[in-house]
Amino acid sequence: MFNQLVVSGQMEGTNKPWAVTISAIVQGVIVGVLILIPLIYTEALPKGMLNTFLVAPAPPPPPPPPVKKEAPPQRIRVGGNVQSAMIIRKTPPVYPQLAKSARVQGVVHLAAVIAKDGTIQELHSLGGPALLIQAAMDAVKTWIYKPTLLNGEPVQVETTIDVNFTLNQ
Repeated sequence: MFNQLVVSGQMEGTNKPWAVTISAIVQGVIVGVLILIPLIYTEALPKGMLNTFLVAPAPPPPPPPPVKKEAPPQRIRVGGNVQSAMIIRKTPPVYPQLAKSARVQGVVHLAAVIAKDGTIQELHSLGGPALLIQAAMDAVKTWIYKPTLLNGEPVQVETTIDVNFTLNQ
């Protein structure tokens, strides 16, 4: 059976030119249909791969904005070349009776933030006699300062406040 195909060199029906032409046309139509079907029915294609071919890359980020005039700091620290805040209203602290009877005196060190309007915004103790700290904090919370200006604009100020307690002899 196979020996006729290999040995003879000629097969039946292959020597007709119309058969070769029709075969080439049929094969061309099949290949054309296989190419056109994905182009017509694109919803059947995988989206991830399709998007990489059809979507343009993202544009580059915009350039940074031009450098503007530097804004004044929100909060400055008193010291160095910064002038101390000027106090407008200073109520003296009430000497605690327990501290008087125990003859406790000394300096209470406080850290404060003076707001733009001159009021005490934040206050905490840095040290001093324990019996005197609360009295010092209660007094300083009521103090009013003149607003500190930087380039004509009011700013918050970080500062330290010392409250001195002395017993009159």
